[in-house]
Amino acid sequence: MKIFNAAQTKQWDNVTLERQGILSLDLMERAAKACFDFITNRFEGRNFYIFCGPGNNGGDGFELARLLIEASFPTKIYSVWRETDSRSADNTVTFNRLTSSGAFVDSFPSSSPIELSDKYVIIDAILGNGQNRPLAGVYKMAVDWINQQNQPVVSIDIPTGLYTRERSPDDSMVFADYTLTFESPKLAMLLPEFEEVVGNWECISIGLDRSFEQEAPSEFVWVTEEEIASDTIPRKRFSHKGTFGKAALFVGSYGMTGAAILSAGAALRSGVGKLFVHTPGKCVDLVQMAVPEAIVRPDPNQLLMSHLPDDLTGFSAVGIGPGIGKETETRELLNQLLDAAIPNLVLDADALNIIAEEGWLERIPEGAVLTPHLMEATRMWGFHTSHYTRLMRIRDFVIRRNLIVVLKGAFTATLSPDGTIYFNSTGNVGLAKAGTGDVLTGMLTSLMAQGYSPLAAAKRAVFIHGQTADDLAKTRHFYSFLASDLVAELGKGKI
Repeated sequence: MKIFNAAQTKQWDNVTLERQGILSLDLMERAAKACFDFITNRFEGRNFYIFCGPGNNGGDGFELARLLIEASFPTKIYSVWRETDSRSADNTVTFNRLTSSGAFVDSFPSSSPIELSDKYVIIDAILGNGQNRPLAGVYKMAVDWINQQNQPVVSIDIPTGLYTRERSPDDSMVFADYTLTFESPKLAMLLPEFEEVVGNWECISIGLDRSFEQEAPSEFVWVTEEEIASDTIPRKRFSHKGTFGKAALFVGSYGMTGAAILSAGAALRSGVGKLFVHTPGKCVDLVQMAVPEAIVRPDPNQLLMSHLPDDLTGFSAVGIGPGIGKETETRELLNQLLDAAIPNLVLDADALNIIAEEGWLERIPEGAVLTPHLMEATRMWGFHTSHYTRLMRIRDFVIRRNLIVVLKGAFTATLSPDGTIYFNSTGNVGLAKAGTGDVLTGMLTSLMAQGYSPLAAAKRAVFIHGQTADDLAKTRHFYSFLASDLVAELGKGKI
């Protein structure tokens, strides 16, 4: 599902009107009804205070207010605009329809203090996705007033005041508890700087034309189950273990055997035909007992990774990094591996830290997949004042070097050499725990060994990794499940 900017979203609306033969007012009614269903199911026994601006976002609010009043919900409506502001045609129609039914629309700031009940919900329909400058005047006053209240706030489409990809501390914007956006998420909803602005957000369909979404270009994509399922490589009846690849993992060190066990278990659970685990001598017995299906190759060094096999050409994919440490011998092993320039290479954890410390970024072979978390990304590409500028910096590197980067976090971003950034739609805070990245490395190496392209493998591994965490969260609290639970749960989901 593509993520569009404000201009493209407006074009999407217009294409829908033309192809479906409907009026823009019909689309507004769809949006209001979808919001009505969400709000009335979410909030019971509440009064509603709706703040409406002069554009179509305000029109959505007026139409929503009409539906709430018709359903006998206590509702108060406030218009937020200056006398000199022009209003959209649909805004005027919905306003007149509302007032002609007997509803009273007060103006903000009201001539008398706004009297609030004990239990109420504020609905922000002041300015939508078309806003392009910081708030001032009555708009800023209304937003500041809303933020001073201590009751739930629901923003329609996007919180008023959110108009940019980078947050400035001087900008006023509604701090919503819920944001109800239409058809596909807005980019800001996927950036950590705006978490407290958008709150919990829901993507609501209002029947926009699907062919436009497929045809129009976008540099950002929201990865859904439909896309992942459609990209599955089928398994034929007469397949054998050789059909599904031979993967190698260079993982673990003394005291970090768990990383090796987690990544190896995840690789096998993800379907690789044959797995070789290269690990220090003292780790071998533990890995062999925990993952008996793996072929374990001991490093000559008992405590750390120090030697590459003489021949790596027989492996379909190679992963390195989880738990390997940063000792001198291990650095030399990675140095040799980068020189080998093998295809289908996954670099994670300490492999990335070594590369950053040694200044080896430009030596990473084309087609490799890097899986940093935010701190590892900072070590490699420097500090950035916003997540958006960080993404743009990494994307430039990915395009220039023809690599894949999986930037882990909420809505993990997979950056492709063609410039597209894929945001993942699965996962939860239960993944914020040591070892979950090791699981992802094993999954990713396994999928690449089975014949998935590096990009397809990255998107698929990230999606299933998050989906598995979501399944776990149905039976236990986020804080209680472990990386080993992820490995055990793999394969129980839909994909």
